[in-house]
Amino acid sequence: MGRSISLELFGKVFWSRYRGDGVTLSTGEDMVFDDVHSLRARLGGRLTHAMGAGFDLSAGAAYEYEFAGDARASVEGYSLDTPSLGGGTGVGELGVLYRAASGRGFGGAGDCRQAQGRGGECAGGVGVLTLCPPYKAKSAKA
Repeated sequence: MGRSISLELFGKVFWSRYRGDGVTLSTGEDMVFDDVHSLRARLGGRLTHAMGAGFDLSAGAAYEYEFAGDARASVEGYSLDTPSLGGGTGVGELGVLYRAASGRGFGGAGDCRQAQGRGGECAGGVGVLTLCPPYKAKSAKA
């Protein structure tokens, strides 16, 4: 886009597996939780505006869809109702990135952003702060 505004488009796929487990209830029955396999895809974009003095502002939005994620369980061999994590979720984020001048303070290649909110099948919010000490490359000796 312009000199001080950039657009990043992205697509991501996430697969995770949560191992099942079993417990004995206080009534003496055995409850068994099956493995949960999750497959999610996320498509989105982020606008970043370079403010100067090492500061960037960003805003982004994405759509995430869970294709799987059924959580099966049984008690004494009888299946329980199966909740599903499937469905779509909108994700929005606002952030600030600060890059310190080389060799001073914190920043460098680090990313000090973001506040994120979610709505849809998965609702909530999160804040992230990352501090990265400046990186200094060592020169090779002959």
